[in-house]
Amino acid sequence: MIALEVSSAARKPPLGGIAGTIRALVGALLRLDPNTRYALCYRLSRWRRGHLYRPDAANACIRVLQDPWNALVLPRARLLHSMGISLPRTPRGIPKLVTVHDLNAVKNTEWVTEHWHERRSARIADVIRRADHVVTYSRFIADEVCEHYGLPTERVHPVLLGVDATRFAPPSEADVKA
Repeated sequence: MIALEVSSAARKPPLGGIAGTIRALVGALLRLDPNTRYALCYRLSRWRRGHLYRPDAANACIRVLQDPWNALVLPRARLLHSMGISLPRTPRGIPKLVTVHDLNAVKNTEWVTEHWHERRSARIADVIRRADHVVTYSRFIADEVCEHYGLPTERVHPVLLGVDATRFAPPSEADVKA
């Protein structure tokens, strides 16, 4: 089983940004890898609010995470991938991966309140410190993470997002010429 911490996807529609990205990625993963069991995990606070992403997939189950009891909830997890800036401390002994979407709250302080900057910056630093590996969506963000937190490049992995060809397709040659 692979545990995916998807609390950031618990939102009311319309979905865009990080919530929409997480739902699209998880949905594709569930379709493309039907033989692997995935636990879609939510922090207790997000569970209470509702609006959970509950895909209709036989290989997915929903779990609630709350330290220190996560080992009981995820006894067979081989990996915990946090798709937002929240990385549970337990279960111990399994690899932990975190996706860092950007460092706007850390580096672009004019875009956020001082309070948000302080809270978010501390949380991001803690999560990155505890993660075994960090995934970003671009080489630029990977380089920023390495530079800002002093991480070796072998711990930070840029994985470029793809395009959903069922929703976005290049125009035909006739349309381009018109």
